[in-house]
Amino acid sequence: MALDDLLTQAYDLVQASSYDDLANSVNELQRQGKVVVSGDKAALQGIFQTELDISNELKRLVKNRVEKEKFSDEKLSMQLIMLKKNLKLSMTKRKKSY
Repeated sequence: MALDDLLTQAYDLVQASSYDDLANSVNELQRQGKVVVSGDKAALQGIFQTELDISNELKRLVKNRVEKEKFSDEKLSMQLIMLKKNLKLSMTKRKKSY
């Protein structure tokens, strides 16, 4: 939310004695760590921190992205054979059930 919009809406809601008094109140909230003001934008501390955490986590995931392993047909066939042996299933029986 734009800081000016926040101040205007808050002023209308609380009908403060002056716009400056309301701005001082927002400054006090910022000093207490309840509101973050950055440039002409303002946010509640919790919301700001959550958005920052999400942004940092997404950056970390993109930076550490691992390519998906690609399986060849031969490798897949070998895995199916191993699975069949381990589970003692026959592919013939499985195909008949479809």
